[in-house]
Amino acid sequence: MQRLSNARFAIVGIALALVLLVGGVIVVGWGGDRGAADTSRPGWISEGEVTQNLEADGYRVRKIEDDDGRYKVKVTTRDGHKEKLYVNPKSGARVSAVADDEIDTE
Repeated sequence: MQRLSNARFAIVGIALALVLLVGGVIVVGWGGDRGAADTSRPGWISEGEVTQNLEADGYRVRKIEDDDGRYKVKVTTRDGHKEKLYVNPKSGARVSAVADDEIDTE
C-alpha cells in the first residue's frame, strides 16, 4: 500500500514538473522581442516601453506595429472596448485614438 502511494506521488511530481517546464517555455517565447531596444529606428522608444506605459494606463495591448513613422497599437480598454491608438515613437505620447470595435474582430 505504501509503495502504491509513493508511486502516485512520484507520478504527480513528474506531471507537475512537465507542466511547469512547458508553461515556462511558452511564457518565455510568448513576448517575443517586444521589450528589446530597436536599433534600426534610432531615437524610438521600444515597443516594450509603449506597452508598459499603456498597460499602466489600464489598456491591454493586443498588437503593436510601426505605421508610417508612428506606432499603431490595438488595445482593449478597461471596459472591454477595442481601440486603435497612434503613439509618437520618440516621446511615447498618444497622438490619436480610433474606436476599433467594428473594424477588428481579433
